[in-house]
Amino acid sequence: MKDKNGSDTTYLAEKAQAFVDTYKAARDGENLITIKKYVGAGVTYSQLLCKDYFDKLTLTKAHRDFAKSETNLTAGLASALLGLAKASSASVAATGALFSFSEASFDSYNEAFIVSPELSNIERLVKEKQKEEEVIIYKKVNATSGSWPDRLETLDQAERALGDYIFHCTTNGMKILLNASIQKKTEEIEKNTPVIQQNTQNLAPSALPQK
Repeated sequence: MKDKNGSDTTYLAEKAQAFVDTYKAARDGENLITIKKYVGAGVTYSQLLCKDYFDKLTLTKAHRDFAKSETNLTAGLASALLGLAKASSASVAATGALFSFSEASFDSYNEAFIVSPELSNIERLVKEKQKEEEVIIYKKVNATSGSWPDRLETLDQAERALGDYIFHCTTNGMKILLNASIQKKTEEIEKNTPVIQQNTQNLAPSALPQK
């Protein structure tokens, strides 16, 4: 893919340029048409950024998981060799501690960037939330009556709406979505628990397991 100057570019870079161009157009000639184009380009670009972010997380997580496994295998091998060489217990312990620190470093990195075994679920939560937000944004930008925050009429309002949309694919935004999902599951379990207990209590003695 080529840019305006004939240089090689990526689809993501092209959409980034389109986003900038629509912003400039809306800034220089602020009206409903230019604002709609700006919002559309912003939604598309942010979705691509979010996808690129998760793609890179998935790839780097695979590399870190492999490196972590190799570290554990190397640690076991090193300890075994030291034992065969009749090294002191202090040397064996120090070697084990070194590799344990390396393993903890991998875990800390994963935790800091929300690279958990549930990465696919986090990506799903983000996409579902962005779909909801996209419907809301387009309802606002296509509204023919009302005022902010129910209608987008200015470039500043459009920027704030896009900022809220993009927030869901940030580290803090993902943590909020993840915590909300866990809280929802917990409430569902707590809600269903009394029903299960009541059904168990209402069972006839003959229906209960015999000791």
